[in-house]
Formats: sequence, C-alpha cells, structure tokens
Amino acid sequence: MTAGGRLWTRLGGDRRSLARYRRPAAAAAELEPALRSLSDPELRAHAEAWQRRHRGKVGADCEDLLPEAAALVRETSRRVLGKRLDDVQLMGGLALHDGAMVEMKTGEGKTLALVLPAVLGALAGRGVHVLTANDYLVERDAALTAPLYGALGLSCGTVLEVGDGKRPSAARRAAYAADVTYATPLALGYDLLRDRRANTPERTVQRGRYLALVDEADLLLFDDARKTVHLTRTDGEADPRYAKMTAVVGRLKPGLHYRVDQERKLVTLTDAGTERIEDLLGTSDLDRTADPRLLRILDAVLRAREVFRRGVDYVVVDGAVGVISGYSGRVSLTTDFGDGVTQAIAAKEGLEVPAETRRLCTLHVHWFLRGYQRLGAITGVAAETEAYRRVYGLETVRIPTGRPVLRVDRPVRFYPSDRARTEAVVAETAARRAKGQPVLLGTASIAQSEQMSAALTERGIPHHRLTPENHAEEAAAVARAGSVGAVTVVTRMVGRGVDIQLGGGADGGADAPDPADHDAVVRSGGLYVLAVDAYESRRLELHMRGRAGRRGDPGESAVFLSVTDPSLKPLFPAWQLKVLGLNPDPADSSMAFSRGVERALDIRTGQLAQQLCESVRYDEVMERQSDRLQRQRLVVFDGSGRRDWVARALDSTADQAVAAAKPSGGAKALRRALAQAYPVGLDVESLAALPPEQLSAAVRADVHSAYARREAEVTAPVLRDYERWIPLNLIDNFWADHLRALDDLSAATSLHTLTGADGLAHYQQEAERLFTGLLRRIERRAVFHLFRQEGPE
Repeated sequence: MTAGGRLWTRLGGDRRSLARYRRPAAAAAELEPALRSLSDPELRAHAEAWQRRHRGKVGADCEDLLPEAAALVRETSRRVLGKRLDDVQLMGGLALHDGAMVEMKTGEGKTLALVLPAVLGALAGRGVHVLTANDYLVERDAALTAPLYGALGLSCGTVLEVGDGKRPSAARRAAYAADVTYATPLALGYDLLRDRRANTPERTVQRGRYLALVDEADLLLFDDARKTVHLTRTDGEADPRYAKMTAVVGRLKPGLHYRVDQERKLVTLTDAGTERIEDLLGTSDLDRTADPRLLRILDAVLRAREVFRRGVDYVVVDGAVGVISGYSGRVSLTTDFGDGVTQAIAAKEGLEVPAETRRLCTLHVHWFLRGYQRLGAITGVAAETEAYRRVYGLETVRIPTGRPVLRVDRPVRFYPSDRARTEAVVAETAARRAKGQPVLLGTASIAQSEQMSAALTERGIPHHRLTPENHAEEAAAVARAGSVGAVTVVTRMVGRGVDIQLGGGADGGADAPDPADHDAVVRSGGLYVLAVDAYESRRLELHMRGRAGRRGDPGESAVFLSVTDPSLKPLFPAWQLKVLGLNPDPADSSMAFSRGVERALDIRTGQLAQQLCESVRYDEVMERQSDRLQRQRLVVFDGSGRRDWVARALDSTADQAVAAAKPSGGAKALRRALAQAYPVGLDVESLAALPPEQLSAAVRADVHSAYARREAEVTAPVLRDYERWIPLNLIDNFWADHLRALDDLSAATSLHTLTGADGLAHYQQEAERLFTGLLRRIERRAVFHLFRQEGPE
C-alpha cells in the first residue's frame, strides 16, 4: 500500500484526512505576506536556496516542508502566471504528495494542483513524471507550468507519443533528465520497451521510474488500465483462415452453439457448438488436435461477430477498421484491438484482411504505472475506489469544492421510442438556445452523435459536432461550448482536460470570456448539459453532468432516455422498461426513476471495477514473467553478472542433456546430445563408466573446460563481446515467440473454462510451464552460439 493508502486508513476517512491537508494550507496562508514582500529576484533566490537546502529529501522527509513549499508555489504562480492557487488546490496537491487518488471536481484547477507535489518530488533529484491523456494536454500543461517551475529553479521537459520516437536519443534523454517531465503513459511505455531491447547503454533514454503524478486518472488508471504498449513488426502475409472461419461461424446459431457475454465482450462455445465446429472443420477433438492459432482465430471471429458493433466499437474508414475508444469516443486507425479481432472484423465487413503484427515486447498500462516507486493520481470523478485500492494501492481522498455547487440535476426522462426521444431533445435544445443558453449534448457513441447532428440540422439549429481527430481543435471547440446560444454535440467527456467557461474563452483560460457574454449566459441559467443515452457507469454520467455548474456557476443537467436503448438492457429488466415506456408525460418523471437509474449505474460501476481486478490477474502472469526475464537481461546488459549468467547457462545445458538422456540410459545418446551443444571432451566409454550420481558433475566440468579452450581460441575480449550480444538477441527474439504462445494459451484457456475448470489457475500453470521451457531454451541456444560464433555480430 502507498503512503497515501496508509495515511487514509490510519486517519479513518475523508473528514479526518482533509484536516491533515487543511493545516499546512492554512499555515501557507500565514507565510504569504512575508513572501509577497520580496521582490521578484529575491523570491527566486529564496526559492533556489530552499531547493538547495532540501535537496535529497523524499516522501515523509518533506513533512515539515509542506507549508513553506505550498506558500512558495502559490506566490510564484501568482506572479508568473497571474493565478493564485486556492486552498482546495493546495489540499489536492498535498494529498497527491501523500500518494492518494484525489477527486477534485471539474474546474477546480487540477493542472496547477499538480505543481506542488511535483516540486516536492523533484527534491529527490530522480525525476518526476506528470502523466496525462494525450499529446495536446502534455504540451498545453507543460507550456503553462514551465515558467512556474523555472521561477522555482526547476527544469521542465516533454515526451510525446507522436513524432518524438524519431528524435535523437540525446534529445529524449535530456527530456527525461529534466526535474519534471510531462508525458503520456504510452509515450513513456514505448521508451521503456525500446530501452529494454537496447544492446548498448548509449541507446537508452530513461533513468528509472521514481514518482508519477497522474492527471485524468480515471481514464488512465481505469479505462486504459489494460491498454497495451507494444513494439511490433508485420508478421508475413494476411492469414486466409480469418475469411474461412468467418464463413464457418456464420453457420452457427446463437444460444444453441455459443453464448454471448456482452459485458465482458466474450463468446463461449457450448458443447453443441464445439461439436458443430469439429464437424465443419473435420477434426475430432477441437481443443486437443486443432492448431492453437486456429483456436485464437475462432475466438476472434466469434467476438467480432457478436460483441463488436460498427459505429460503437469501430468504424470503417477508407476500407480499413478504425478503433473507437469506448471512453473518449476518439477514432484511431493506428490502434489494433489485438488478439486477431481487427482482422476478424475486417473479414466480417468484407474488407481486405490486414496482416497480423508480431509483438516483439508488450507492456500493460496498469503494470507500467505500478512500477513507479511512488504514485499519486487526480481526477474529476473517482467512482471506482475499490479498483484503485486493489490494483494500485491508492485510497481515495475527496477534496471539497472551493464554492458551493449550484447545478440543478433534473430527473431522468424516459421516452417510448428513439424517435420520441430525439424529437424531445431537438425541441428542448431549440427552446434553450432561443433564450441564449448554451447546450452541451452528450452521446455515448459516434453513431448517436451523427444521428443527433442530423436531427438538429433538419430542424435548422446551428451546432458543432465534435470530430475527435485533432485534440487541439477539439479542445478549442469544447472551450467554446459555453458561449451564448452555443449547441455542441460530444461523445463522452472523459479525458478531455478542458474547462467550459460561461461566455466562452480559450482553453486554459488564457483568454477570458467577454464579461457581457458571461453575464448573459449566467442570466440564461448557465450551461445546460443534456445526456441522450445511458452511460456505461455512474462515473461517465457524472463526468458529463459535471461540466455544468463549475466553480459556483449556475448550471443544469438532464438525461433523456429511450426505453428501446440497448444501453438500458443491462440496467433494467424488460418488464420495467416496458412500464417506463408507458408514462404519458416523460417530463413528469419522478426522482424515484432517477434514483433507480443511479442505483443501476452504481451497481454497474462496481461490476466493471470487479472485472478490472479480475482481468489484471491474467495480465500479471505475462508481466511478471517479463520482469523476471528482464532482470536476467539486465545482468547481461550492464555486465554486473554476465559471467555468472554464462556459467549458469553452461551448467543448465549440461544438466538438460543428462536429464534428457537418462530415460534411454545410453551413453551414446548422451554424447550425441552434448555434441550438439559444445565440443565434448568425454568419450562414450568415459560417460558409460560414470556412476549416475556423478554424471552431471562430470559433464558440467567438461563443458567448462571446453569453454576455457574456446576463450583461448578466440581471445578473451572477443568472447566477452559474444557473451553480451548473443544472450541479449536470444532473449529478445525468444520472448516474442513466447508472447505468441501466451496468446494461443489464452484462447485455449477460454475453451478450457467451458468445462468448468478454473481458467486462471489453468492459465497460470501452463504459462509457468511455457516460461520454464523458454529460459532453458535461451540457455541452450546461447551456449550453442557461444561455441560456434565466428567473427563480429
């Protein structure tokens, strides 16, 4: 558990922990007059002296520094940025420093709240990473805060996902060498994987994972937790079996041959389905005799057919499959669903099936973040508290708003049909716009955004539909959504990182809205947020509603639902939806209905959190194996234990040959096996004369003698060079093969689970067996090449 988790547990909840953060915030206020009396050069000198005085302090060592640090950051921000941090921002920063999941409502100033823990973390001199959702937010937030860090004597750098991979290593290394580095988890993950495959220290850029401060944390720690970063290469030609399997699956009947779990996006064969597939493929025992890759293709085709929906999960753009982010609504043509699903969708849609990519190495976002020594996170809505605690060891601290929330949340309205709901949305939007009130229409899918946009256009209502292709343009559009009479259609609001100011205004508040426009919007009732679908969880709904009523502004939110929405089926039984659809006046919905929706979404939120906790246990199998292998690679890479690794590989090769030959009991067979690995000095007669208990020791001695002769033959410097790059290349190449084997095992485990066996236990057991074989294979091949390599790499 992190320091924040221990603190929260010890203090017994939000109220008492908030008292802990209020005290240093109040003490900072007492120091403010003295700091204000300093000139700008004096304040900078004071800040630099403070940095020098406390360099090297970490975590709990900074406890007595909190009031002064908070006062310094507040006063420097006021002078450099013209923004004085509120007490709630200081409290949020202090909770982040303690290692908590911090909930601060939209508009309360999370971007600047992150500066205080970054300044405190930078004292350790080991680098602070401030992580956010996309490159636009990286550059925006770094540009905003860099002058503030500079005035405090700290450097600030950025690492981007797009384009930065081509920057020279020296430039990227300089970005990581900064006191504070802004980046996305994906950008840092890619660099970590590249560093792991480097053959020389000069090609590495990172300096370790000390402290991560995560903004937009619910997106990055929950929604994107199982997203993977991987280095790949195209693996040959497109596999024609996707098209063939699509035709085979088309002959199956849902319910009879397979069952669908929409929530988990899983499809499992029934016994009848297994028999039908065996008949169609001409095999007698599907999970024992079929090619493991064919089982994986079958699994992908079933899922593509039943649980991946066009316009919701993916789109087709210029003959290619584009992946829709389930939480931000953004489309990516460079993202792959993985596990062959993208290829299966292409086959389903009649598109050209792309070649699969071979993963050379991979890393889950949740595992990458858990690798930091210290972790703090902040978000506008932290609903999945149990998942944050169980997966990351973070306890949640909720910071109160600086001003009372004036937003009015209207009861949910239920309409009998999609058409009736759309007509009501358009009429409501027109009425609100007529009085100058800005309207934000929130949908749950791109398809629904297009539908609402078409309905508004037909009615002649000017509006802006966000097309999430350019983060900067999208941010500007969201920021203008608070303008007089503006109508904006947006898919989801998670991870946007953008404030909506009444009257409009540039993102980040660089250009404040015109006071007259601001006052006009206030008189109209503030921003009106209208959600037109049931979101997947309570958190997503709160994100949308929370855009209205920021920082004491007036605002209003409502939800219009159609009882025919597929999104309602997991939340309510069919009979209840039918009753809701009979209401003659949807505008007269009672709060009881709204509370019913809230309860259903709260239950769904808990289910999603539980699913994440269960799913990461599968991911951990691969990640732990990767870490174990990486530790071996590191001792070879840096030379600290390279000779010991080679000695163990020689011993292991000898032991493996002896163990393999024992069942046959023949000295000739043993010598043939040994000769495949190294120049054997023992003849058949000598091997046959050895007692069984002495055989391994004798063969070990012989292989070490042969290795000494090898060193004399090629010279020690040459052999030392072989000992570095041969194991490194083998580890990298064999790990890629192992990842494919784990993919095949995962697909086979899905079938294994149908028999009632414990799928996770089966997967763990088989994965460990595969990993043990991987380690032995790397050792054998390393010894083979060390004895036979001629010349440089």
